[in-house]
Amino acid sequence: MYTEIQIFETPSLLFMSIEVNIAAIIGYMTLMNRVLSQSFLHTNTYSLGLRRNMKGVGKKYSG
Repeated sequence: MYTEIQIFETPSLLFMSIEVNIAAIIGYMTLMNRVLSQSFLHTNTYSLGLRRNMKGVGKKYSG
């Protein structure tokens, strides 16, 4: 564990940790984007399927 003074005394470690943090943030964001887009697609197909089923049920009962 480095204290704040030691971090400022060693800028290379600070830059390394910043690079690692940026890489972790980018990776996390891409992962979350994938998960969110997948779940969004699933909900979209699910709602579309429900609508189609409802239309089919309505046709069956009406005609």
